[in-house]
Amino acid sequence: MKTTFLVQRLRKPFPDQANPLASIGGGEGLSREARKALRSIFEFDYMGSAEFEGREVPDTLEKIYEDRKAFVKAEVVIPLSEIRLDSWEKMHYEKKEGNGKIFILCHKDHLEYAKELVVKLAKDENSRTLQERSNLRYAFLKDKKGDDDRVAGWLELDNGFFFFTDQTMFEGTMKFFGMTG
Repeated sequence: MKTTFLVQRLRKPFPDQANPLASIGGGEGLSREARKALRSIFEFDYMGSAEFEGREVPDTLEKIYEDRKAFVKAEVVIPLSEIRLDSWEKMHYEKKEGNGKIFILCHKDHLEYAKELVVKLAKDENSRTLQERSNLRYAFLKDKKGDDDRVAGWLELDNGFFFFTDQTMFEGTMKFFGMTG
């Protein structure tokens, strides 16, 4: 296992319309056909660092495809009361009540690591451990202005696994890769 450094954020696709800007953002190096096929499931969020613009995303997706028969699915439940908010976040977000659910698709050998990582990122992401912030916590917070950034999935690039807060994206990804979990 490698220590996680690169996590590509994935956004919900635009509903019922083609996104004219969908070619902007992560997923560089993928064929046009691959991007088009994935676009109905998720879109790559622009990450802002060159590490996400090379071969990392396509290579990771290829590795996941090759190893898909060894992938398992799992769910992690996070008590939303355990999510930490710093003082700036308290001005812009409020906690939701209850529990949040994270869906994981990973190689069976990486399951415990993946669970530990998503719990850490959901409760209190320390962005110094990642090249760019995952923003997983924000999926479980309510924006006081009512904004929705549509980020509901993540592709961990160092070990090659997915995690989602959106069940439709999770199931679509499983179907796309032919995984039964």
